[in-house]
Amino acid sequence: MLSSWYLVVRGNDPDLAALGDLCASSSDHSLAQEAGEWRLRSSTVGSTLGHEEAWPALCDLLVHLSDVAASAGYTRVRAVPGALGRTRPDGASDVFVHPEPIRVRVQASPPTVVVNGTILEPMEVKLLRLQASNEHLRLALHFLNADLSWFNLWKAFEPIRDANGGAAGLVARGWTSEPDIDRFRKTANTYAAVGDAARHAILAAAPPPNPIGLEQAEDYVRAILTRWVDSLA
Repeated sequence: MLSSWYLVVRGNDPDLAALGDLCASSSDHSLAQEAGEWRLRSSTVGSTLGHEEAWPALCDLLVHLSDVAASAGYTRVRAVPGALGRTRPDGASDVFVHPEPIRVRVQASPPTVVVNGTILEPMEVKLLRLQASNEHLRLALHFLNADLSWFNLWKAFEPIRDANGGAAGLVARGWTSEPDIDRFRKTANTYAAVGDAARHAILAAAPPPNPIGLEQAEDYVRAILTRWVDSLA
């Protein structure tokens, strides 16, 4: 049963509708228009919680849901949590205002894929299911949904790598190669390769002979993520 607690979510209606579609794929969550505003509810946030506990729980949930939705594509759309509300038995609401906003991003859902008459589980639905019990996956999705930077791409890569036996494990699974990992690492780390955006400022460190571009690096990390998710049941 969905909680009586709800989080008012603000943003462009098309983006919130896309996030609502993602929530509709799970019986645990709902993001729908009520009383002229978008409200996020979840069965994972207990109705007996106080507002001090319900607020961060729903804000964290909104971040996780947006990370899952954003992983289906590269578009980053912003939405923010507003007030916290609670529906009373008589249908009216008590509202608790929390001033600190949290920025999240959502992505429209991909179409249904059917192979030989079998409907494949959409990527965002599978991610929604898996990330709830996989901290490494959740962390990777979170940093892929952050602002595009060498710092965030490397932070997204690390939990993918660590969950699969390190760099050697990624290579053994055929998801990447040692030269590609080395090229990505040296580009991200080296001031001579990417200037102020680099993770380190060691002038003596030599860049790779063929530095990878930032958007190409994002494609690289996402490709490994996709192969990892495909391998999970």
